[in-house]
Amino acid sequence: MQPGRYTELFFLDEATALAAGHRPCGMCRKPNYSAFKSIWTQANGMPPDMPIGEMDKLLHAERTNRLADGAWVRRLADLPAGVMVHWNNDIHLWSGSSLRLWAPEVLWG
Repeated sequence: MQPGRYTELFFLDEATALAAGHRPCGMCRKPNYSAFKSIWTQANGMPPDMPIGEMDKLLHAERTNRLADGAWVRRLADLPAGVMVHWNNDIHLWSGSSLRLWAPEVLWG
């Protein structure tokens, strides 16, 4: 990984990447990147021309925001749809109204 440059980080699927606090690539996924940036800046009350470096700093701060013991613990009702949740020894996707089991064998059969 080159500090301050393109991050060679890839995910199996978009839901996992977004839930982990990462955005679409501005080079190889330009339409998705543009849509994400537009929606993210609007939802967070930021100017649409916000530099991507500033957005990345905020995304990084959000994904590393932990409680004193190192855990992320929040009420489901306080979480946005699309986040990953560790519950009952399994990983789930929070839909906004229910938890859905999330595992490679569920995705790929």
